[in-house]
Amino acid sequence: MKKSLEDKWFWLSLIILSAYFVLRVIDQSKILWTFPIDYTNDYASHIAKIFFLDKCGLFNTCPYWYNGIDIFSNYPPGFFLFAFPIYYITKNLLYTTFIADLLIFLIGLLTINYFGKKFSISLAKRLAFFALFWFNAASIGNYIRLGRLPEMFSWVNFTAFAFLMIYFI
Repeated sequence: MKKSLEDKWFWLSLIILSAYFVLRVIDQSKILWTFPIDYTNDYASHIAKIFFLDKCGLFNTCPYWYNGIDIFSNYPPGFFLFAFPIYYITKNLLYTTFIADLLIFLIGLLTINYFGKKFSISLAKRLAFFALFWFNAASIGNYIRLGRLPEMFSWVNFTAFAFLMIYFI
């Protein structure tokens, strides 16, 4: 199969965006040793919600926060239910959060790759779409730096459902 000039441009953008992503993930890996005390991110509250899910259950009032609060009555529990089995394996909230973060990126890559093959899209275009969708500055800022993991989990689900709808139409 002959590679087009267009695919070469996709590879260039993929390399640049992937390099920036790797640098940000390496920087964020400090979460494995240090609890996030930075007040400009959401990691601490999401780590706490995984802890509350373990100690209090899904729909129970949790006495550990604000004299008792039902955490998941007003907040989507999808990401936390996704991360909960990882917590049972690692028994460490910081490892759980970091591994779940990376797993969501991997699931997004696998989803785009799978449906890209179904739609006969070249590998360069599939990887470039993944990089442009997940490795852009807004995504890295929101998902890696700020720790908006439930939002990231919802985007992975959205891409899978969107591809399913396009596939069956």
